[in-house]
This record gives sequence, C-alpha cells and structure tokens, in this order.
Amino acid sequence: MALELGNILKRGIIAGRVNENLPPEMSTILGCLHGSTLKPNDILVMARDYHKDSRMLKRAYAAGILSTGVDILNLHDSTFPLLQFSIRRFGASGGAYFSTGHLYNNDVEITFLDAGGFIYTSSQLEELVRTSRKFPKNVRRAEPINIGKISSIPHTVDIYMKALPQFVNKAKISDANLKIVVDCSFGPTGLIAPNLLSSLDVNIIALNTFHQEKKVKASVPNIKTIRSCADIVRASHSDLGICFSNDGQRFILVDENGIEIDFEDLFMLFITYDDKIQDSKPNSVIVSETSSKVLDDYVKSQGFDLIKKKSKPGLISRSIREARACFAAADSNEFYFPYFGPISDGTLTLIKLLDIMASRESLLSDLTRNFPKTNKISKKISVDTEFIDAFHKFITQKIEKHNLEFIDIINEVKIIKDDVNITVKLSLSRDAVIISGEYDEENKTAKEKLEELEKILFE
Repeated sequence: MALELGNILKRGIIAGRVNENLPPEMSTILGCLHGSTLKPNDILVMARDYHKDSRMLKRAYAAGILSTGVDILNLHDSTFPLLQFSIRRFGASGGAYFSTGHLYNNDVEITFLDAGGFIYTSSQLEELVRTSRKFPKNVRRAEPINIGKISSIPHTVDIYMKALPQFVNKAKISDANLKIVVDCSFGPTGLIAPNLLSSLDVNIIALNTFHQEKKVKASVPNIKTIRSCADIVRASHSDLGICFSNDGQRFILVDENGIEIDFEDLFMLFITYDDKIQDSKPNSVIVSETSSKVLDDYVKSQGFDLIKKKSKPGLISRSIREARACFAAADSNEFYFPYFGPISDGTLTLIKLLDIMASRESLLSDLTRNFPKTNKISKKISVDTEFIDAFHKFITQKIEKHNLEFIDIINEVKIIKDDVNITVKLSLSRDAVIISGEYDEENKTAKEKLEELEKILFE
C-alpha cells in the first residue's frame, strides 16, 4: 500500500486540515514512520496546543509511535519552547509538536524534532515523505509485550520556570517596578508567562490566558487583539505590551506608547545592551537573509561577524552550533540566546528585554530611538472592517494563486518576489493595509515590485 504525504508537506513543514487532507489515520501512519526511524525503547517527547484538532491528531500519532516500541513522555498542553527544553533535559531521542497554524489557521502543523531539540529540516521531512511511499514495508512492528509506554512528566513547568530566571538579573527586574500587558493568545503560554513574571515582581495585566473554543477558528494574535493590547498599555500607563504567538515562540511587542517595535530595532537592542552577547566578541551573529540591510553595517560596527541564513525550519538553530554564534534571530520574530539553548523562546526573550530595561533604567522607546532605521518606500491603502476580519484568508488565497514565497510575521507577511522583500501588514492606528519595501538608491527595483504586488493583491 503506497502512501503519498506530498500534499501535506508544504513550506518546509507537515501541515494539513484535519479530516480533509490530514485525517487521524494519516497521523497514526506518520507516528509509525517517525517511530521506525528511532530505536526500540527510545524516548519521544510530545506536546500540543489547546485546540481539539491538535489533541486528536496527537493521540492518533501517539498510537503509531507506541506501536514501534518507542516510549513517550507526554507534556500534554505545552508551549513549543518547553517541549524543546524537555527533550534536552530528559535526554530524549526527539519530539513532536501539534499546533494550529497562524497564517493558515485552519491547518494543524506537526513539527518534528531531533535529540538536540532542533526542528527537522526540509530535507529530513522530504526523506520521511519518500519512505512513506513504501508503507508499510519500512515500518517496525513491536511484539505486544514490547509496545512502548506513555508517561506524564510532572513538575516540568516548575523546573522550566526556575531555569529561565537564571539568565537574567532577578534583583534588578524586581526593583524596577515594571508594569506590562501580556496577551497569551489563548495558548499554553498562559500557564507559564504570568506566573513567571509574578515571581520576578513584575506587575502584569494578563489577557487571554485560557483556552477559548470558538465555532470558527481565528488567527491569534490578530489585529484586534494587538490593538486591544496597545490600548490597554496606554490606558494603564504600562511599560510595554506583548502578544505571544499560539505556541509561545514569537510575539508582537509595543512600547509604552502602544507603538509597535519592529524586528530590526529589537535585534539591535539585544546586541547593543545584552552583556553576555557583548562579552562574546568577536563571535558571530546570525540573522535571516530576508532581514533589513540596515543590520549588516550595525552588527559589524558592534564588533561582530555577521552570518546570513535562509529562514527555513531548523536551519538557524543548527547554524548556531556550527558557527558557535553568540546570538541569532529570524525576521519572523524569533530570537535565539545560545547560552540558554539554540531555540527561540518568547518568554525568555521577554525577560531578557525586561532585564535590559531595568538595568538601564530606560523606557523601551528610549532604548530604540537612536538606532539606524530602514529606508522604506511604502503605500497605505484604506480597507473596510470586513477586509480586516478576512485578512489572513485574503493573503493566503493570493499566495496560493500566484505561488508567492512568503514569511509569516504575525501581524504582517513578508513576500519575497525576485529577491525583493515586500511587507504587507495591517495598520495598528487605522483601518488600512501598509505595503512597504526596503529602498536602495543603487537598486530601485523595490518601487517596481511594490507596484506589481499591489496589482496582484488588489486586482
């Protein structure tokens, strides 16, 4: 019986819509294939977000894993960084995470991880697809007595919450009397971030810390939740606001004025003010290829070598180890602190930021004000509320119709067209779409590509 997984391998990940192109029996087969690449009695750590479809597919997947004689450590609902932390802490042979997509919010994404907590690369997933075509010939079936066992791992969240503050100055943060707004986006971050911040004596206004099942799936965070967070920051005179992604890896950040802090400013803030990074000179810094060119000169001016990598699953994490980098980031709003681990952890990134603000006794806007800015050409297009509500659906339809390469950046999408990066995002201040591109005096193609993309999107 040949099995074709090609239709759920997209964008370098396994993803599909439950009960359509990704039914539970396919999840079980994926578990069989994954388990067969491991040794009998190896350990796999599994976790998921709160959504029912993620939970169903995870349970089906677990059956396939157990059938190959591999044991499971079950984190139940968890953030993705906690899963990566657990793989490394318990010496597991790998992991699997089930979560709802952001841009493609009707999909469930299945993320595979190896023993180092690194996400499988595209080539590793393609190999899995190739082996699926021989199913079930290449699947190991355990004798009934050797079927794997599944165990919970209690207190893991407590261990993790004690580990993160070891990388910041707890006393400085505690004495700073900071107040922040934290939107956990109905995800497992709600189990971690509020309690961890409270333990550091940070005053918090916590939003959406619970799971909310809705009749229609919606991407979170979205423009409504981000605007709400910004409004509460201003009204409560908070020091910043943060909206986490569903899996806890990424976030959108606004300063004390409710103004969004872009990726480039946050990147420069860390390499400028993080003492551990500064003490690591002349080690390398890694950034994604599609990041602004303004970072090139700035990183070098700070005394670091700059390495650029494609923003592909698992690639930056692996490059950190190979290059012995002291810091890395991807413009999808992922930040990596190698002295903690080669993973992007939104909660760790937040407390590192609070540490810098407390140590410098400065507001976020003051810390980022004097950084060099990207030279952009942009256009603002007014839209109605109906368009805003359907923004993600609108973008995905255009991406698929025109086969566009893209990066999901939560409130925006970066589209790569003929090596020119054009960003499409919703405005925080008004009902409008902003289309922008980095402008280069020597290469003025950005304006042409922006106009081309505008025609594609609004034809």
